[in-house]
Amino acid sequence: MMKHNQVILTSKVQIPPQKPGVVSRPRLLRKLDRILDPGVRVALVLAPPGFGKSSLVSEWAHLHQGEVAWFSVEETDNHPFTFWQYFMAAIQSVFPKFLSPVNFNKPELPQSDIHKSIVHMINKMAGVTRNLVIILDDLHHVINPAILTEL
Repeated sequence: MMKHNQVILTSKVQIPPQKPGVVSRPRLLRKLDRILDPGVRVALVLAPPGFGKSSLVSEWAHLHQGEVAWFSVEETDNHPFTFWQYFMAAIQSVFPKFLSPVNFNKPELPQSDIHKSIVHMINKMAGVTRNLVIILDDLHHVINPAILTEL
C-alpha cells in the first residue's frame, strides 16, 4: 500500500535547470509567450520524443520565473492523492502562502473530498491578480481517469 503522507521530492516541483549546449529557439519562445494572454486557459506542446519539448518549455519557464509552477509528472504520480499533493506543492513554489485545501495527513481521501478541494483551490486562485502558468511536464504518464477528469 502506498504511503500518502510522504515527503515531497522538491526537484519535481522546480523548474529544471537549463542544460548547457541546448540551442535556444527564440521563435518558439515567442509563441510560448502567448500562454500569458488572458484568454488562454490551456496550451499543449506536442512533438515526438527527443525533440526538446521539456528543454524548450524549461527555457521559457526560466524567463518567466515567479509566474510558472512546474510539476515533473512520473508514472508514480497516477494516484489522485499523490498527483494533487504535487500539484499543490508546485503552486506553493510560486505562492508560498497558498494553503492547500487538501489534508495530506489523511490516509485515504475519497474522490468527492478531492473534487471539493480542487473546486476550493480554483476559487482561491480566482482571486490571484498575477499570472500563474502551471506546467505539467510529461503528463502522458497520467492515465488515471480520476485525475484526468479533474484536470
